[in-house]
Amino acid sequence: MISYFSQCDKMELIINKVKLMAAVILLPLVFKTQNTVYSEVYNYNTKIESKTGGTYKTIITYNAGYVYGVSQNAAYDTKVLEIKEYDTKTKETKFIEIKKSKELKPLFNEHIDAIGVVKNKIVIINNNCIFIFTKNGTDYTLNKSIKNNGSFNRLYQLNTNELLLYVNYNFHPLDESNKHTWSKLYLDKDSLGAEKRMGDENVQFSYFVNEWLSTYKGLIAYAHTTDYTIKIYNENFIQIDSIKSDYLDKNKSVLKLIPSGDDYSVDEMNKILKADDTLLTRIEKIYLLDSIHLLVTLKQSNTSHLKYDIWKKNSNGWVISKS
Repeated sequence: MISYFSQCDKMELIINKVKLMAAVILLPLVFKTQNTVYSEVYNYNTKIESKTGGTYKTIITYNAGYVYGVSQNAAYDTKVLEIKEYDTKTKETKFIEIKKSKELKPLFNEHIDAIGVVKNKIVIINNNCIFIFTKNGTDYTLNKSIKNNGSFNRLYQLNTNELLLYVNYNFHPLDESNKHTWSKLYLDKDSLGAEKRMGDENVQFSYFVNEWLSTYKGLIAYAHTTDYTIKIYNENFIQIDSIKSDYLDKNKSVLKLIPSGDDYSVDEMNKILKADDTLLTRIEKIYLLDSIHLLVTLKQSNTSHLKYDIWKKNSNGWVISKS
């Protein structure tokens, strides 16, 4: 989702407990932490109850000991956007309220794609804009809204003042020409950096659940889904390292049988889904646990069971420490 935020204890808990590794897969975090606070997020009910009753699918983010949840549809048919704040230490919860106003019209009645919380700021992305709110006392007020011309739909923290904005989706050419794009949001200046177009290999699989990008303290890991290549970048989007395995080499022949997704029809998407379920084993999600540990989860063909690899970097490069 998004929280690659403040760090607590190191990663022994994640490395040693399969339970936590499974939870990484099951919870679609947009912001994530790479430390023992994971257990708080995993045990936190992702079907958050609203004040008006009922439950809803949420986007989760973590910052400085707090878990934040917001409904993807929370801005529909309402005059107040609710963001739930959960204190992982005290176990207390409260709601942050952002009230509808004329200047916030582009935020309401739109699907929320991503949320990020950094220090005293909340960033919300929808198809229209990138909204930056600053905390004033107990309230959050709109600091700036930036047109979302890059169709960004995810946020990742790079450092205390910069967020990575990301999109990787098989858009129809008439909707968006760039399918895979990165940019920076500078929170100290509330400004958007230049866009960088990235490779769109295997973009037809972007229709399905995925988390191919992860960050940790200025490091960015990005995975190719079908050929077990993971590239490591610095915070300036320059590649500095990579991980490569031959485990998915068998996919080369299988991919010839799978549609490219270029005709954007429902029939073709169904064919891709069927082939993906029955023929392909590929990377579904990755998580940088810290600067030297990377968790990789792979969906496998003809089974619902996931494969987990934990890579560790040593003096000789990256090696699998657990699989």
